[in-house]
Amino acid sequence: MCCTKADVGSKFLLTFKVSSDDDCGTDSDIYGWLTYRTGKGAMKYLSTSKNDFKAGEEESFVYSFETPQHPLEICVYNEGGDELCLDSVKIANDDSDSPMPLGITTGWPSLSSDDEDHDDDGAVDDKCIPIVYNSLSEI
Repeated sequence: MCCTKADVGSKFLLTFKVSSDDDCGTDSDIYGWLTYRTGKGAMKYLSTSKNDFKAGEEESFVYSFETPQHPLEICVYNEGGDELCLDSVKIANDDSDSPMPLGITTGWPSLSSDDEDHDDDGAVDDKCIPIVYNSLSEI
């Protein structure tokens, strides 16, 4: 497909970097979606097993749109009460044989659906963070 911008695609690789701090990993069900100029993509369950999102590790998942889009935000929802602390989420265009790094999101709050975590740690159920494109030194 000639002349399509690198940040427009149907398939994106999302790489989640979980903080290495104690109790930052989770076994809770985690969902993600991408927003774009005219809407948002479907909420997708992000898991390959109940051992995903371990503290200090990276987890990668493919997110697909039906038609090519330019993602603006990465959104994450923690359905459970086991807190998830993310250092970052990277995004790469995965339409070709080799993913092309595009950007990163940082500044994630603790994510949890537990009211006690909301009160004690300022955790939130879900959050959308704008993608910072062309942060190649951080990718």
